[in-house]
Amino acid sequence: MTASDMLRYMVDKMNTLSSGEKTYTFVGTPEYMAPEMIMNRGYCRSIDPWSVGVLAYELLTGKSAFTGPTNLDIFTKILEGIPKNRYPHHLSKEAVSLISGLCRVNPITRLGCQKEGISGLIDHEFFKKFDWKALTAMTMKPPYVPKPPHQKRLGIRAEPPSLNFTKTQCIPKDRETNDLLKGAILKNDYLKNIMDDTRLQLLVDAMIPGSATEGTMIIQEGEEGDAMYVSYDGKFEVLINKKFMGDFGPGILFGELAILYMAKRFASIRARTNVRYYKLPRQVFQKIMVDTGRRERDDNIRFLNSVTTFKSFTNRSFVINRMADLLRREFYPAGWEIIKQGDIADKFYIIRGGTATVTQKYDNGRTLDVNVLKRGDYFGDRALIAKETCDSSVFANSPGTECLILDKRDFMRYVDYKVLDQFERKLSLTDLTVIGTLGAGGFGRVDLVKGPNSELYALKCLKKVNVVQQQLQEEVYSEKKLLKMCDHSFIVKLRATFRDTRYVYFLMEPCLG
Repeated sequence: MTASDMLRYMVDKMNTLSSGEKTYTFVGTPEYMAPEMIMNRGYCRSIDPWSVGVLAYELLTGKSAFTGPTNLDIFTKILEGIPKNRYPHHLSKEAVSLISGLCRVNPITRLGCQKEGISGLIDHEFFKKFDWKALTAMTMKPPYVPKPPHQKRLGIRAEPPSLNFTKTQCIPKDRETNDLLKGAILKNDYLKNIMDDTRLQLLVDAMIPGSATEGTMIIQEGEEGDAMYVSYDGKFEVLINKKFMGDFGPGILFGELAILYMAKRFASIRARTNVRYYKLPRQVFQKIMVDTGRRERDDNIRFLNSVTTFKSFTNRSFVINRMADLLRREFYPAGWEIIKQGDIADKFYIIRGGTATVTQKYDNGRTLDVNVLKRGDYFGDRALIAKETCDSSVFANSPGTECLILDKRDFMRYVDYKVLDQFERKLSLTDLTVIGTLGAGGFGRVDLVKGPNSELYALKCLKKVNVVQQQLQEEVYSEKKLLKMCDHSFIVKLRATFRDTRYVYFLMEPCLG
């Protein structure tokens, strides 16, 4: 298969992706590849904003965003994103904002991939004076037409993944061998960034033992590689252009670029003595990475689908998929207070590993254990859709608790705001309890009210008779329509509307100071 065939395969695959579906093809120019491609986590169209951001950086600075002596060095830098100190001082704040927004490591947080969609990119301040109509009408003339360089960057590719046909086998190893292989993998700057305990153990289990006699060439410079190796016993020597460059002993990983794509070996490795090593083929590595990534995401989606609060969302599948991409892992040692009774709840938690104890403290000072949470259990779900305090504390049990966490700030920023509307639209006027009056005017008053779950709202009560007498029906309707369209931290949010025989009600976000 040629490079053009591979690109055509990739484009066809992308065009057939449905919502939430991902592809795993490894192809592209290294400097422009997105983190999710490099990590074998699967990707969708979110790779396009990343590449645009990298290109924008290059056009505005004259330099590549990610450079290194080898592609592996480039990939390692890509996984970390563009650091702040890499932006030259002459770049405008609008340009820095654009590039940093496009080149966020988490694809769901990227500019153009958020809840506003592509309009978030089009409306960015960097394009304030840009004529989008001329661009789409193809009447815009470029200010500069570059001449193609004599030396072009080379793309890289891997064979289309035949993941369904690749079998991984578990080869038993003693503890000493297991630790040596793990140590070699974790010493590699690239691999340590894409590992967790599960993946690491699966890779070690799948590594195949091998041996070679003195003088045997284990990998040959210039040949396409298909596996990485870890030295186990004996002496190995490195040759470049048949020139001796050095040697190494046990516990060294080499040939790792071959597990990503069909890379040509840039050096030869020869057995200086009789040696033993462990080998991991590329297809096995890819299958483990893809399978664990899919399994982890499927688990996250299953956990989220079990949350009762989220079952009220009408576009539930779309929302759950976005939430699954925002979840992050965190480990708490035994005895750690994960949430504290009385604190403002601003995170949602799912127990991924271990257990946690729920405690409640009563007015008489007595504290009781009220529940033990296990894998798949959750707490803090209402923190995402209401401003509430924690009614209990949660402590990690021995030997520790691993949680999946979703921050309210991320949920509000990257999940469609209509989700909240769908949840709160179910409220009725009878669900609200009046606490007091915040203010009054010529057309009615504003009350502070409490919802069924103790969430606070401002209830604007407009007298129908006054509205009709002043012929303000159209203005009231326009106010409702405009408030429903707005989603900004500086604009009060409209949660729901009601009416009865005397009043029209606007249920709004309270501004309590």
